[in-house]
Amino acid sequence: MIVPKLLQQIIGGVIGVLTILFLVVIICLRDRIVIAIEVIKSAGRALAGIPLLVMTPFAPQMLAISFMLAWIVATAFMFSLADTYEKDTPYEIKELYTESSGLKNSYGEQYPDKFERLDYDSAITNTFWFHFFMLLWTLQIRTYWLYLVVAGVVADWYFTKRDGDEGPKVRGEADDEPSHRPIWGAFCRSLKHFGSLVFAAFLIATIQFVRWFLRYLERQMHKSNSCVQYCICVLDCCLGCLESCMDCISKRALIITTSA
Repeated sequence: MIVPKLLQQIIGGVIGVLTILFLVVIICLRDRIVIAIEVIKSAGRALAGIPLLVMTPFAPQMLAISFMLAWIVATAFMFSLADTYEKDTPYEIKELYTESSGLKNSYGEQYPDKFERLDYDSAITNTFWFHFFMLLWTLQIRTYWLYLVVAGVVADWYFTKRDGDEGPKVRGEADDEPSHRPIWGAFCRSLKHFGSLVFAAFLIATIQFVRWFLRYLERQMHKSNSCVQYCICVLDCCLGCLESCMDCISKRALIITTSA
């Protein structure tokens, strides 16, 4: 019975130390917690003032789905145009489907000595990688464009005057008044910063493309070299961290761009 009591005391001590550390962290971050609460309050007020903002993602999402469907169709067409090469029919099939057996293939014909196959590797090498990169870039442009529009709407609402300290926003055409059509206004402003948006999306898409290419190489190796696969996994993890950092920086830059 002594061991369980000692184990309980150790677990209790560890939990107590973790609780104290958690309280210390909360105390140290109290200013940021207050800022986070105010941000949540402002976000709620912005949604209450512009309720149509909730519906904003639906149109870009439908465009993204339509683009994905078109991309899949184009990909299928691309692979259908891959190079062909002849390959010998396996010996087992030729022995089974002989003229004496009377068995035929699904076309009602005897199996030939050779048959043609599509060389998918040639399609990937020649055109697919550029096609895939354009998919990543376009989807990232869609994501950042939506982010830029929403940030522009919230910035237009936040940095304009209201009727009194807690009153509603005074809508008008002045610089310090929110627009009557804030979503349309933010969309028009986003077109002026489209170059910055595309460049930010290009950086993220490039990192994503490299990560997918590394995964493709790892899949092609078929676990033949564990050391190389380990290095690829480490590199993929580092690129994932870089992608997260670049995404955070790009979003902050887009917020500043649309608020300027």
